[in-house]
Amino acid sequence: MEKVAWKMITSARKVVVVSHLYPDGDALGSSLGLAASLQAAGVRVVVVNATRPLPVRYDFLPGFAKIRHEWPEGADLLVSVDCGSRERLGFVVPEGVDIIVIDHHATNSRYGKINIIDEEAPSASSVVWSLLKKVGAPLTADAATALYAALWEDTGGFGFSSVNHLAFELAVEMIDAGAHPGKIGLAMRERMPLSVLRLEGAVLSTFNLRHSGRVAVAIVSRELFEQTGAPRQATDEIATKLRTLASVELVLLWREEENGDVKLSLRSKEKIDCAALAQSLYGGGGHRRAAGAVIPAREDLSFSALVSQLTEEILGKIEGELG
Repeated sequence: MEKVAWKMITSARKVVVVSHLYPDGDALGSSLGLAASLQAAGVRVVVVNATRPLPVRYDFLPGFAKIRHEWPEGADLLVSVDCGSRERLGFVVPEGVDIIVIDHHATNSRYGKINIIDEEAPSASSVVWSLLKKVGAPLTADAATALYAALWEDTGGFGFSSVNHLAFELAVEMIDAGAHPGKIGLAMRERMPLSVLRLEGAVLSTFNLRHSGRVAVAIVSRELFEQTGAPRQATDEIATKLRTLASVELVLLWREEENGDVKLSLRSKEKIDCAALAQSLYGGGGHRRAAGAVIPAREDLSFSALVSQLTEEILGKIEGELG
């Protein structure tokens, strides 16, 4: 499968590498790392993400400044990285464009002509790296830097339950290829914009605990984004931080989107399968310990009323699993 995908890539006139809307470090790092290797192999490639603006904390990644936000002319192949569904790409793929999907989410809808999905992989970047190795693609320092940063983020600095021996083996290979773990770790940990810090402070001062402290519920309205100027992606890190509370097993973070839809971010420690919960209730997806879903706005309910209703629905469903 990998060799067939590589033949498609190297035979294309122009390749577009795309990750999901509101990308995190794994999405952007995987995209940029793949693109760096393809460029070294002589492939015409463009990295695209429909989100504007992109989170500036990742601007140290090689190629970040060249990311486009619209489909480029002349492209005949799309490589989707770390994106579970076609809808999450954020734009319509033109007719006649084949799709290769590279991912590690068990809930991926397999929307590509070729789907390279390793559910056991600790990050999408690890699937990309393994693909590049198998086909003999150039493993450049730029590719290694972007892919290591992506691996670092999706494993929580190698501290999440998704970490296995493969994560460390690949990290060593990326370091040998030119990634600098100290510099990358510092860039990933300590470059938080002031707007994000203000948003985090506001959310951490207003969230509430349910089920004797086992569930943390946080709500982020459109007004709060306007007041702080923070990007929407910032809520993913806040959800993860709420999980650090000693008593908390499950985090529900509700985010109001610009069009009125509600984005749910789920985080858990041991008892709740976030991906299964998100998929069963709202058709979402992700990982066992981190997942999400989007719930359409309702004309008959305000954002706060809808969130209240949805929260009770989830609490009722998982009550027996909390212990």
